[in-house]
Amino acid sequence: MVQRSAAKPVTGLETALLAAAAKEVATPAKSLFARLGKEAYHRLAIKFAQAFQGHVESAYERCSKVKNILYRDQSVDLKSQYVSVNFSRRDQMSSDTQAR
Repeated sequence: MVQRSAAKPVTGLETALLAAAAKEVATPAKSLFARLGKEAYHRLAIKFAQAFQGHVESAYERCSKVKNILYRDQSVDLKSQYVSVNFSRRDQMSSDTQAR
């Protein structure tokens, strides 16, 4: 299991490099998992999730709060600031929550 030291923010460059690396290994990993089977895939997925749990939690915390023109001095929850949008196409109306 990977042990984390003090949480260090991941820079944009590091994020881009990680994304590029993930894309490079995706195809070989897919064929490997096809050979290993579902059971081995699930065991590996659990280990992977445990290894990156700290990073995911810190990224979520960092991205879930925003400052805006009304709250310049304090961060507020992003979900509380969201305003839903309605789309219309010809005679059909739909909201952004339906457009997934």
